[in-house]
Amino acid sequence: MSWKSRSQRFSLSDIMGITKDLTSTVIGEGAFGKVYFGELIEGTEVQSKRKKGTKVAVKIKLLTSVKHKNVVSLIGYCNEDGTMALVYEYVANGNLEVHIRADTKMVLTWKERLDIAIDAARGLVYLHEHEKPPIVHRDLKPQNILLTDNLQAKIADFGISKLFSLESNRSHVTTDVKGTTGYLDPEYHTTKQLNTSSDVFSFGVILLELITGKAAIIKDPTRPNDIHISQWVAGKSITSIVDPRLQAGSYSIDSVRRVKEIAMDCVKLTKIERPDISTVYSELKAALKTETLITEYHTSQSFEMFIPVDHGNQNGRPRTC
Repeated sequence: MSWKSRSQRFSLSDIMGITKDLTSTVIGEGAFGKVYFGELIEGTEVQSKRKKGTKVAVKIKLLTSVKHKNVVSLIGYCNEDGTMALVYEYVANGNLEVHIRADTKMVLTWKERLDIAIDAARGLVYLHEHEKPPIVHRDLKPQNILLTDNLQAKIADFGISKLFSLESNRSHVTTDVKGTTGYLDPEYHTTKQLNTSSDVFSFGVILLELITGKAAIIKDPTRPNDIHISQWVAGKSITSIVDPRLQAGSYSIDSVRRVKEIAMDCVKLTKIERPDISTVYSELKAALKTETLITEYHTSQSFEMFIPVDHGNQNGRPRTC
């Protein structure tokens, strides 16, 4: 049962062995079902999802073609006796959700948040523009962005993803509405027309969560109803919306502003108003460059404060021995 390919076919007994007869640790639950931790014989750590009665052909076609460093890799699958199971690479550091909520012990820096956003955007560029046909995730949210030990982001959980037809030149597919409240594209919700811009909307919400540390739907005691994060952010200054756990001076306001602006473009109500994911990716890289320049400037200023001044050398020339 060695890992010889990204689309190895496992038997049902293999799956039971990997997950210790489904008694191994449940590490999550997604659109496809419960997620179990497991190990292959040679020790490779994996995660497995198992569900009865699922039609496998389209989903396997969707997943076996996906090979990118910012997308969780499918190692293999099982389709036996009416049971479908998928075996993925294991990503050890949990999902983005647990890293941006207020009760987490380790607070992500602004640069770390930017790096994560850039990784996820790069993965989406691959799915939308380099996969043929394009793949729409349809349920992008922080829980479906997994992090490695060095905080590299990988898009996960393709349980309700949609594969466009190679024979079709249409910019959308008409399908039943699925997704998560707060991240669901309102235009898709109304028209049932799914397109890559639907993922862009969801990604914009994630960017706002990275900035603020808040959830997609916010309970505001000053309002009778819960509000969407985009409504809460609109019209506010950067310093009033940024995650309060990020200390003033530890991030570039210009960098955060740039991310906020592209995020607010992403969550426009119609697809024609939104940027494509390549544009979002470019803007995030520009925001990272701004952040890096500011950080380097502050570091150099701090260093200069500690350079000793030789008051005995008044003419400014180097001393000679």
